[in-house]
Amino acid sequence: MSKYKIMLVEDDTSLLEIACHQLETAGFEVSSYISGVEAWKHIEDISPHLVLTDLVLEGSINGDELLKKIQGSGLLIPVILMTANGTIESAVDCVKAGAWNYLTKPFHWEDMLDQINKALKFTDLQKENRRLKKLVGSYEDFNGIIGNSSAIINVKKQLPRLADSEAPVLIQGESGTGKELVARCLHINSRRKSGPFVAVNCGA
Repeated sequence: MSKYKIMLVEDDTSLLEIACHQLETAGFEVSSYISGVEAWKHIEDISPHLVLTDLVLEGSINGDELLKKIQGSGLLIPVILMTANGTIESAVDCVKAGAWNYLTKPFHWEDMLDQINKALKFTDLQKENRRLKKLVGSYEDFNGIIGNSSAIINVKKQLPRLADSEAPVLIQGESGTGKELVARCLHINSRRKSGPFVAVNCGA
């Protein structure tokens, strides 16, 4: 699997350099910025898996504003805030608004990496859940079966009737033609959809 990409935003250049080193040593691909304006400008190009940003930044986009922009864009990117003691209350408000968590400066690098790994794992689960929901949705109206040949059109015409039947269905075709896809569509649209779908590789 490719490296996770972290967008790091911090206007304290010494902290930025150290944090960047720690993240790269841990195996992450890091893009670093000293302003929220620059970070936001490049976020679609970078497509980071996570944003680690200081709460208080110079310029028109603070950490909380960057969080709002990410959420408003629909991008599924977790945001972790770095904050000084004086802005903990604001950081807590950001967490309530959807940030993953916050780190109080000075923090241990182990804590930073722990929070990042937890956020990435959770977001991976969210993305997989979205993917499966979309997949199920396409199966429910048989749009998961793509093709406009006469054979495919004929199969799609038969599927609603077969899905409503209690009779066993034999699906034939060469390897890679989508037999399991058709079977899954039938299952999801049948009265047994609340039960498990079990695919068995008979050849193996």
